[in-house]
Amino acid sequence: MLGFPMRIKMHPLWLIMAILAFLHGYLLDFILLFLVIVLHEIGHAVAAHSYGYVIAEIEIFPFGGVAKIEGRRVGYYAREETVIALAGPFVNLFLGVVVALLHGSGFLPDMMAEQLLTINATIGVINLLPALPLDGGRIARAYLADEIGFDRATKAVTTMSYRVAIAVMLIGIIAFLFGYADVGLFLLGVFLLISTMLYQKKNKVETMRFLDEKRNLAQAILPVKTIAISENATLQEVASYFSPDNYHLIYILESKKVIAQDIILDYIFTSNGWHQPIKSLL
Repeated sequence: MLGFPMRIKMHPLWLIMAILAFLHGYLLDFILLFLVIVLHEIGHAVAAHSYGYVIAEIEIFPFGGVAKIEGRRVGYYAREETVIALAGPFVNLFLGVVVALLHGSGFLPDMMAEQLLTINATIGVINLLPALPLDGGRIARAYLADEIGFDRATKAVTTMSYRVAIAVMLIGIIAFLFGYADVGLFLLGVFLLISTMLYQKKNKVETMRFLDEKRNLAQAILPVKTIAISENATLQEVASYFSPDNYHLIYILESKKVIAQDIILDYIFTSNGWHQPIKSLL
């Protein structure tokens, strides 16, 4: 029905959550939460499939999920990443409208409609927070990558992710001190903090994959972006300004010479010239 095989994998913590939900009388909330997260991730999967990506599986975590994609790499094409990231929250918006219509028509009882709307809105809003690996973080990186370069955008959004995680944890602690017994916000902050730490460890790998994709990508027409830089700048510094969907020409300020991005990328990958100054190519 979706046009691609659907395989859903559940994180082991879901079993613990199911047992706790059953023991404390929140089984319906648990089922609705699982349903909303699955539909959210299916939205991502459908959008990714429309761009030709192969969907390996959908893995569901306690605070969300991820549609794992094989082959081509998500994140290196700004427009595609934005559309794929927005597809999940769009499903939440659509689901909210459907639930409201069904409730208004008398097909859904008040309690179930309220629970479903609350859970659905919570998942949608949380995923729009500007923190990696959430949808909001991916949208922020896609926008910044076009402006300041993929590597610098990833680092900027990673820093933002730490701030968001700490802010969510602090709000959770303050809420707890003021008598709100729900520790969900604090745990969400911890989850975001750990996710950001793990993501930061992959920053260089992400950048190298992006540059490798850029090096091997053959496109007939690309807008040209010129970068003016000192001859003492390293190739790492130069490459940090490379953005998706642009072809880069590097203007050397001292010698007034121009070097194409292909020469820089080939040197980085074939001569291990990551830390070499760009003047070594002149």
